[in-house]
Amino acid sequence: MGLTLLNQKNSTLAKAEILNTPERIAAAIAEHPAFKDVDLNAEGLVVLDVDDIFCYDKETPDPNDNQPRGEGTPEEVVERYYIQATEGHPETGIKGIRKPITVSTRLDSEVHDLSFTGKKGHTRLAAGRRAQFKFIIGDIDDESGSMPQCDQIDDKMIDNSHADNGEASTPHTIKLSLKKTLLCPSYMREERQKIATAELALKKAEGLSKKERQELKSSIKNLKSVILKDLEDRAYRWNIGSRLKAERGAKKALNSYMSEEIHKIASLDKDSRALWMALAAEHETKEGNIGETIFQRFLLKADVGGFLPKLSGDISAKVRDYRKDHGGKSPKKLEVITTTHGSPSTELFFKSRLGVDDFLQEQNKYIWSHGLPAGKEMQIVVKYIPQIKEGIYREDMVMTYGNLKDVDYVKRCYKELTQRNEKKKESQSDISR
Repeated sequence: MGLTLLNQKNSTLAKAEILNTPERIAAAIAEHPAFKDVDLNAEGLVVLDVDDIFCYDKETPDPNDNQPRGEGTPEEVVERYYIQATEGHPETGIKGIRKPITVSTRLDSEVHDLSFTGKKGHTRLAAGRRAQFKFIIGDIDDESGSMPQCDQIDDKMIDNSHADNGEASTPHTIKLSLKKTLLCPSYMREERQKIATAELALKKAEGLSKKERQELKSSIKNLKSVILKDLEDRAYRWNIGSRLKAERGAKKALNSYMSEEIHKIASLDKDSRALWMALAAEHETKEGNIGETIFQRFLLKADVGGFLPKLSGDISAKVRDYRKDHGGKSPKKLEVITTTHGSPSTELFFKSRLGVDDFLQEQNKYIWSHGLPAGKEMQIVVKYIPQIKEGIYREDMVMTYGNLKDVDYVKRCYKELTQRNEKKKESQSDISR
């Protein structure tokens, strides 16, 4: 449509001045009469061109998108909304889309005409597109991407629960969203840190009186009650149906979370992993190896075995690029900085770590087979970012190069842990006989 925001692109007010001309507002309300008595400017709403909005795509999602529902945009719901939009709502007879969508400004808008990414209301947008509407009414949210993930999930789940033209979230979806909330590092951080401290003190239990132990247990119980109440309120806001169902769902989610070892393992965001990479590069520079070393960051998803073949291909491309940039000279060293997520236990966490090193050592010849000198192999070094927050294998997460873990450390810990678990199984077996 040829909308360019020039130097005022980042101003929501400037966008509204361009998008909300009297002609555009009149045309949009003709398509969506539910907004005929609404002052769009006063409500912070704008008229959006349907063709300038890009839907959420599961194959290539916006990295800041915390879309809570994994089932995507269901075809049967889109069709139902389309019929209502073109023929009228069965109760009110009102045509068009009756609730605003939410979009964010696309990052490349400064080099293109003003365009947006759909954030909320994907089904509404799909129905409007099918109805061949030129316009759709919505609001621009360029701020929520900086909110903690748990708050973004809450915001989008609330949007899913609206009664008008909305699709209620299923109990399964609510359960998954509660789990995602609990896995967010910033969610109830202070309460969870106090629980971890109290549980650690109870495990040591040395020098503690019976009264002190009871006080610690009472403190843990009270802190868990605070978290549980917040989860219940979220589930209720998400339209679970009743306060009793919300309480049950929240209790199941919290018990499941507390019973798993996954809460012992920190989840690092993209920026944190990038900082560890920069730290490793800085160390290599000090050692005088930076001209001979290439780096690869890798996030391993432990529960599905990771994406190791893709990692091999990425490294092969880096080797080729290195040789191209260095007159055919080959790198002497590859350093892979890796983190792991999705492990349900500490033992499997260490096992998934070892999987990266095992795979790369096996693939070393393959990596060199893409037009590179035969018989030559570079040194492959895997470094593991510390992630274990508590327990006997607790890792120091202060960001220094010396805190990166090597494969020998991981092998030693994995061997000790498997032996300890085997002895525990044998002991339990003896007791049951």
